[in-house]
Amino acid sequence: MIKLGYKIFRPVDWLIVGFHLLMTLLTLICRENIGDWQIAFWKYFFSTAAMILLRAINNRFDRPWLNFVSEWYPILTLPWVYSGTKYFVHALFPWTIDGLLHRADLALLGGDPTLFLRSLGSPWFSDLMQASYCLFFALIFCSCLILYLKKGRWQFENLQMIIITALYGTYILFILLPAHSPRFIYYHDLSLNGGWITDTVRLFIDRAAHRGGAFPSGHAAVSVAICVFMWRYARAWSPLFLAVTILLLLSTVYGGYHYVVDLLAGFVYGGISCILAILWNRHWRRSFNGNFKKEINVHT
Repeated sequence: MIKLGYKIFRPVDWLIVGFHLLMTLLTLICRENIGDWQIAFWKYFFSTAAMILLRAINNRFDRPWLNFVSEWYPILTLPWVYSGTKYFVHALFPWTIDGLLHRADLALLGGDPTLFLRSLGSPWFSDLMQASYCLFFALIFCSCLILYLKKGRWQFENLQMIIITALYGTYILFILLPAHSPRFIYYHDLSLNGGWITDTVRLFIDRAAHRGGAFPSGHAAVSVAICVFMWRYARAWSPLFLAVTILLLLSTVYGGYHYVVDLLAGFVYGGISCILAILWNRHWRRSFNGNFKKEINVHT
């Protein structure tokens, strides 16, 4: 079997390893402003080493189960990567831009969108909104799985690259433009009026989420890209994904998780991520195929 050292790192691997190396370096530089900086440092240091080792072993042995793990680790580790951003929210800047974002919402819409939506809501609608908000990672996983099972694996690779580009980019922007989100700043005393689903989701989010991840909205950046890919490559599924996305984005405002301008910024950033991710993947595939043909010519 012909092996290519060029195959070891795909664009998504370069992006992920680069992000983890950046976080490792940022931990050392800003350690005085990061609580438990030692934990954050070793977390990113060992995760970087683990990903490099995984790709190297996969390239060396080329086993089906190693291929599967290597293809899916970018998506399956997203919740773990998101949890690590809590260390860095105010690593560089102590302030937040919530006031600016809130004033932008008021100027753009002529009123507070969260208070308006809640005035129209009811306990069952609150349950629906809270449940919809929790579907974000399910939306990511299911869309990737549908494309993964199709014959054209490059659609899966492109969507995965877009998701990683968008989310990892928003994690960096959380550090540069810290915003706590409306529920922490303006609605901390205004609880949602819902049933047991609302209460259960609230407890889960209080444990899993953290302050400082509002601007821009990764929910908007990723979910719209997913809808486009479903419409283009798995059209039978597109109505379901569109409906879930609409509920998801509405829930971010209803629950006070995002400002409307967070969503608008997420749409713009998501579009940029789509273009850059697809172009990078396309360039890599062409380069890889060219190197592969050269290797074949050498060995024959």
